[in-house]
Amino acid sequence: EAHAQCQAIRQAAFNEVCDKLVTEQTFSQYVYKTLPSCNHLWVFKKTFCMQSALSGLLCHLLLLGGRAPPKILFAKDSGRVLQSELSTLYNEK
Repeated sequence: EAHAQCQAIRQAAFNEVCDKLVTEQTFSQYVYKTLPSCNHLWVFKKTFCMQSALSGLLCHLLLLGGRAPPKILFAKDSGRVLQSELSTLYNEK
């Protein structure tokens, strides 16, 4: 009971922060302002998209889960993506 109540309070706080403080363009604006030129931005976006798509595909094919924004690391200079924690989805019983 207490755990469920604590979890509900934490979820409500998280939702409020997401709705009121963090916009959809936060990551995009961060990358845009920190890279030195348009060429760097294009290479970053291209590499980031390819790495994200590859990660999603491999996680699906290998039955890996646990992909969440706090667990995704990226290299600002190249756009490469690293999953810090992954867990198996099969045999969850």
